[in-house]
Amino acid sequence: MLWDLQWFASQNVRAFLALHAGAVTTREGAILLPASRDTGKSTLVASLLQRGFRYLSDEIGPIDPVTGRAYPFPKHLHLDQNALNSFPGLEERLADRNGHSRGRLDRTVRPQDLDAELGGPSPVRAVVFMTSERDGSPHLSPMSKAEAVERMAENCFNLHRYAERGVILFSRIAASAPAFTLEGGSAQERAELLAERFEPT
Repeated sequence: MLWDLQWFASQNVRAFLALHAGAVTTREGAILLPASRDTGKSTLVASLLQRGFRYLSDEIGPIDPVTGRAYPFPKHLHLDQNALNSFPGLEERLADRNGHSRGRLDRTVRPQDLDAELGGPSPVRAVVFMTSERDGSPHLSPMSKAEAVERMAENCFNLHRYAERGVILFSRIAASAPAFTLEGGSAQERAELLAERFEPT
């Protein structure tokens, strides 16, 4: 039911463009991590939070259509057991086995479980498109502005609400924030690379 409500909201929200993306912030702005389902957004976001980034979302990156700022969508992160095993000691800190979460197979992780803080509305500093390719070491490949706009549009839940205005907003973001493709490596290796490239604090 909760997933259905989130999906409905992402499709029908009018106040923001809802990008299908994880999102964290640094002192200089937001890093958007657009990707399709099952590419490890939540695991990467959790790994970034452990390295000092602040939390905006692991699923939906709301973008203000006027200011172009990324806003928090601070739902709890969801990690399956395999992902949770990548974070030694985390499972013992979780308080998610009460109420409606008792029967879930995945685990609910709060930012504070990772010693992380919530971020606030922030200008977009970079857009990093995740891939499911995990072979080799992680690396970032620069992406053209035109391709970044196209990929953001493909990963937007509610572009049909904004149509051309949404594409114009994505063009503004691409003009001021570099875009990359992220390939290779585990979530932890990817997070280390991003922490080196975009200092969190």
